[in-house]
Amino acid sequence: MRSRVILLGCSLLLPALTNQAPARQEEKPAAAPPAAEAKPVAPEPAPTIPADPAKPADAKPADPAKAAEPAKVAEPAAEAKPEVKVEAMLLEDASAVKIEADPLPDFPAAQEAKKKEDEAKTVAKVGVALLPEKSRLAFANFTSKLAVLRHKELDPEMEKTVAEMKEKGKMDAAATAKLTALGKEAVKEAVEIWLDKFAERYAPNLAQSDDVEDVLSNWNPEQFASSNNLILSPAPTETRVWKDGLKNVLSPENYAAVEEESKKEKKQILEDMANLLADAESRASEVINRTMESELEQLLHYTEIDEARQKELRAASEAAVKETVGEWRKRAEGKLLEMDPKLLKQMNARNNEIGVDFSDEKNKPQTKAVWVDAGKKLLTSAETDAIAAGRENSKNRRAEALALMILGEMDRLVGFNQTQREQLLALSTPLTQKLPNEFFVSAGTSYSYLDASRVLSKVKEIGDTDLERVLDAGQVKRWKAASSEQLINNRVYSRNATSTGVEKPETEMDEIDAERMISKLLDQEAGKLRQKTLTLMEAKLEQIVRVTTLDEAKATVLKTAAKGAAEQLSKAGVVSMDQYIRNQLRSVKPADVPARLKSISVPNNIERRVPEDPKIWTAAVKRLLTEEQNKLWDAESEARREFRLRGLAGLVATEVGKHVFLTPEKDELLRRKMVKVIDEYEDDISNFLSYGWYLQSYYGPVPVALLTDKEMKQIFTAKQIETVKTRGLGNAVQYAEIIKQRHKSRKKTQRQ
Repeated sequence: MRSRVILLGCSLLLPALTNQAPARQEEKPAAAPPAAEAKPVAPEPAPTIPADPAKPADAKPADPAKAAEPAKVAEPAAEAKPEVKVEAMLLEDASAVKIEADPLPDFPAAQEAKKKEDEAKTVAKVGVALLPEKSRLAFANFTSKLAVLRHKELDPEMEKTVAEMKEKGKMDAAATAKLTALGKEAVKEAVEIWLDKFAERYAPNLAQSDDVEDVLSNWNPEQFASSNNLILSPAPTETRVWKDGLKNVLSPENYAAVEEESKKEKKQILEDMANLLADAESRASEVINRTMESELEQLLHYTEIDEARQKELRAASEAAVKETVGEWRKRAEGKLLEMDPKLLKQMNARNNEIGVDFSDEKNKPQTKAVWVDAGKKLLTSAETDAIAAGRENSKNRRAEALALMILGEMDRLVGFNQTQREQLLALSTPLTQKLPNEFFVSAGTSYSYLDASRVLSKVKEIGDTDLERVLDAGQVKRWKAASSEQLINNRVYSRNATSTGVEKPETEMDEIDAERMISKLLDQEAGKLRQKTLTLMEAKLEQIVRVTTLDEAKATVLKTAAKGAAEQLSKAGVVSMDQYIRNQLRSVKPADVPARLKSISVPNNIERRVPEDPKIWTAAVKRLLTEEQNKLWDAESEARREFRLRGLAGLVATEVGKHVFLTPEKDELLRRKMVKVIDEYEDDISNFLSYGWYLQSYYGPVPVALLTDKEMKQIFTAKQIETVKTRGLGNAVQYAEIIKQRHKSRKKTQRQ
């Protein structure tokens, strides 16, 4: 079994965002997630080392909403002066406890650094700043609970540290009081840093939810604040406030002794973790080297450089890799030395894996001076322009593929015609170009997942004026109502059930009362499922009317067929939901049913593929439409299908394009091949793999793996084929073989 992965300086592996309380952590798969009938849970991205060990608070996002600031447990004393008593506030057991102590000296350097970080985070819009204004108070309330829990864990440790330092330094009462106050400030600082990192880790996902308050209400603070699930941040004794404050609290002799002891402890830590660091450095070297190889390959692809210049560039690339790996190792060591000792021991015992964060410029060998200078020296301006244009074209193709994919999903909910699809694509692509870098480049890890909800959010930034110019009023309404929960590849597995209310005191509940409440809940949730499918059918109905100019009388009849089709489409989901909810209530006593229903979850019944239209609908369409109208509708349906396939093919092709660089002609050829493969095999792929297979790096390359050797040679060079097979396909080759067998069996059954 592979070792569990951590995210150093950012987070441990935590459960995927759901509307339930977070579940127990999942182990990463040994080679790849199971490709079975059951839907595999997408693993988290690989761990990373942040940029600068000299900045333990390097991820402190600013919070524009001061009243909703979750990271503040207490307001710092304003301009403390000698001989003046101040009150430090510490939240404990949800109550405020006043602690009087001599004021601590101001720390200008630390405060100035924090101010700059806050300003940078505000500009970048990260953390809490990503959340809607109305959701920040709910987030603040949740994180205040986390603060209390973290204080309960860190305060005793700090008290122990202060007691040891008092005894070793033979400190008097006054010095002990100052050290105690400094310890409390250090704990507060550590908690603030941790909460900032928590916001940075989870706010982006929360921002995609239509109901942040509902999601937060189902999260368990104890799970997030437990030692096993902590987002890593500096220990209190590694914060700026502690390090700066010790110089003013301890005598020079005591301070020197503390520093010496700290050096010995850190030396021992690095010795204890030597094997872990060596393994991490080896893996980091591998992925950083691959990044540089990709950079060099791209450069050589877009230009024609003689052998002499190629040799110099290769030497510069090797030097850049060596420098990057060395700096990464130092930052890794620095972060390990800052960590909470308890978490450090856990990490070492579990042999946790450390990864590389390629969103950090310091981890990119192509930004090193030795490489940049070599490019300036060896490349002409025309060659530099050609490289820049090639990269921009690659990004544009990826952005267009992302827009195609999400518009293909929106088509089910809104109902576009072919002209509208192309117009919306033109409006969406410039927006998807602004998505984070992770949507366009290889993550350098074994697994990555593209969040379709983030693409949807970006595309929905199309302005009202443009929308009203392209869509009619009914379509605009459906466009604006579309949410991430309606996407086929939605990753939210469950949500809160609708409250049924308590009709009588729990103590008076009997089996009949309990069943009445359960039945009421089931009826409400079944209604939601029926409404969801009815929304899809109504979108088709409206589109048929627009395309064929169907008269009102026939449209009314077809509306009845749409309702019947919606009932059939939702039937399986209703049965599944009934079984799921009743299983959760098994063995629950009648008196406990009301309380249980308040927190019960409901599955989202996420489809594995686009559902087929029921016969009640297809037969009604064929009967009610004239021959000419049926031709118009068939043509429009085929255009929608082709548009969707074009999006999936584009995603697959541009995913491969992260590893090899194709000319526009070869890229177009690959896309055409992917359209044919996906059209032929999609039913088999969708039945074998999980929903949204094309968004997951393990599964997305499967259509490429389904190509024949002859087809591969038509698209890629011999070297590119080797690169695609070793870096781009991974376990997709194994999946492809199984899918081919299933496809052959399915076709044989259909012929019989």
